Amino acid sequence: MTQGAIFETFNYERAGEKWTEFHLKDGRWIRYIEAKTAEGGHVSIGTDITEIRLREAELTANEQTLKNTVEVLRKSQESIVELAERYESEKIRAEEASQSKTNFLASMSHELRTPLNAINGFSDIMQKEMFGPLGDPRYKDYVNDILFSGQHLLSLINDILDMSKIEAGKMSLNTEVMFLHEMLAQVVRMVRGKADDAGLKLEVDVAEVKEIEADPRSIKQVLLNLLTNAIKFTPEGGRVGVELIQKQTGIIVKVCDTGIGISQKNIDKLAKPFEQVDDKANRQTEGTGLGLALSKSFVELHGGKFKIESVVGKGTTVIFSLPNKPIMPAQEDETADVSHEISQLTADISSILGQTENLPYLTPQTNPPPPYPGTGIPQAPAQTTPQVKQGRPAA
Repeated sequence: MTQGAIFETFNYERAGEKWTEFHLKDGRWIRYIEAKTAEGGHVSIGTDITEIRLREAELTANEQTLKNTVEVLRKSQESIVELAERYESEKIRAEEASQSKTNFLASMSHELRTPLNAINGFSDIMQKEMFGPLGDPRYKDYVNDILFSGQHLLSLINDILDMSKIEAGKMSLNTEVMFLHEMLAQVVRMVRGKADDAGLKLEVDVAEVKEIEADPRSIKQVLLNLLTNAIKFTPEGGRVGVELIQKQTGIIVKVCDTGIGISQKNIDKLAKPFEQVDDKANRQTEGTGLGLALSKSFVELHGGKFKIESVVGKGTTVIFSLPNKPIMPAQEDETADVSHEISQLTADISSILGQTENLPYLTPQTNPPPPYPGTGIPQAPAQTTPQVKQGRPAA
């Protein structure tokens, strides 16, 4: 082995035994051990230890990677704890804000409904002239306007309160056995006058269907909202239709019209509270944009599906289903709570950190390890040959 082929040389000696390790420029490691025999002679053994050195280098690299990973985990643990605290704080603030909104709406409901009930009640008495004629015919027109406006305002207040309860998860259904074809017939009678005044043809395909269990008030409101919207956005000479389809699992209701239609990009907006499509036709009609959002929410509270299909200039079809009996949503598992997930993740990281800190090569040591762990050579001071490059082998 020529001197030019050697990159580094390491010499060791103990109790009369000498060994030398050569790190060659081609990457190999060679060990020569010289020992005395019982007869007083000497024996030399040469071994290729390249495989051992490569494994040691790989182990060292893995150890460094693990240390870096542990450091990242420690920093992640601190960030997660901070995020968990911020989440809890924001959650408390959101709950307090929601409660404040609920309390405000409940108070507003009482304060507004009390005078509205008086306005609606007295104007209704005056409209019917229960205590005698009003005199000038214009008074009767004024009373009609007062009663209509009061009833409209009361309806808006009820819609806002219902939506608030739904968003807060406090809306409950008062279910009872009912026949949907009978409920639909009532609603059709209520809106037929509006359809006639608008010059629309109202087509009703209402065959008798089986009874279902549902909340009559909310279902009536859904039907009334959908038919009123269809009449409102259908021009004169158009058609509004409603159909009931009996299925084994429940009933499907279709409300269709030949109105102005809705573009695909605006369909999703209409199922959100207070959302209205910003076009000329909508600006000419009154409303808060709660009708479809409430209808969708009421249907979903029953466990049904709600879908809108529409083509601009051709019309809109709203399809919803009602099961034979309301399907109560599954109770959320407490373990699915975000705060619990964060706490569990933090605990897992702490467990990992606790295990890695017990590993021998990650534990601070008072005495340094042997120069070449795992090689089976006793620890001894290394003497590096002066004429070659100094340094210990890659480990």
